[in-house]
Amino acid sequence: MKRNEMKTNSLPLQQRQARNILSRLPPILAMLFLSLASERWAWGQVYSWITVAGNGTPGSADGTNGVAGFYQPTGVAVDSAGNIYVADRANGTIRKIVPVGTNWVVSTIARSFWWPTGVAVDSSGILYVAETYGDTIRKLAPLSTNWVVSTIAGSFNQAGSHDGIGPVAYFHDPNGIGVDGSGTVYVADGGNSTLRR
Repeated sequence: MKRNEMKTNSLPLQQRQARNILSRLPPILAMLFLSLASERWAWGQVYSWITVAGNGTPGSADGTNGVAGFYQPTGVAVDSAGNIYVADRANGTIRKIVPVGTNWVVSTIARSFWWPTGVAVDSSGILYVAETYGDTIRKLAPLSTNWVVSTIAGSFNQAGSHDGIGPVAYFHDPNGIGVDGSGTVYVADGGNSTLRR
């Protein structure tokens, strides 16, 4: 076996197929093929997008599918049951979207946040919210059909950068949040250009 043949045979199947196609195309079509094949979507998983809830017009209405309104939704988290939680930034609310058959039912579960941008959910169904302009990290715990909201870090509207426990820890415009399998919360502290836990 020649050296070039060995190189070609060691390539992944998709690349070998692409070379085979290219060798049969006129140069202009080969360039078009390479252009399309270099796009990220060309070789990876194909995604199909649909609107789950909202109608494209800013609003705050609860309801089903397109009846529901959002105003600058930013953060999204999904729990193990398939429920979706949204930080509805300009409305200052946290919304829950529940799949019911082929529909999605939107309800507001907490209000009075100052520019919530990030939301995360842990394995117990507890939500964590990065309240950007409030400079706080909030926790929402389900209690029967209600949600108990508490501040677990930061002091409202007191921007800063200080590690510590509860209100002693200061944040400046936290905007991203995540929680790992052991319950450790991570925060993108935007105004301080840091990642906190």
